[in-house]
Amino acid sequence: MSKLKYIALCLVLVVMASCTTRSAANKKASETFMQGQMSAKSQSQQQIITVKGDVMNSVIPYTKDMTLAKALIAARWRGIRDPKYITITRGEESYKIKASDFFTAGEDLPLEPGDVIILER
Repeated sequence: MSKLKYIALCLVLVVMASCTTRSAANKKASETFMQGQMSAKSQSQQQIITVKGDVMNSVIPYTKDMTLAKALIAARWRGIRDPKYITITRGEESYKIKASDFFTAGEDLPLEPGDVIILER
């Protein structure tokens, strides 16, 4: 065997040894994509406050000092009348309060990432 053929054969073997099959590459790409999607979903759910009701901004970025009053201001209520009830859902638990009690109490409630606020008429 000539030197040139020997070198060509060695290069072919090296290239073949380092290659992966198309299905293996597709599987790895799919797994990586899904991991990125799950990571992005969990991060986005954890870093926002959701406000449901007649508001202009239903997604509020979470900050360390986020309170119910700050979230309501950021959400920009656009109803003709004030809401009657405010429900805060955190995980599996929900707390329903009269909006008038909250507005007159003078005490604000701290919020956590992922909280959902529902404003009801």
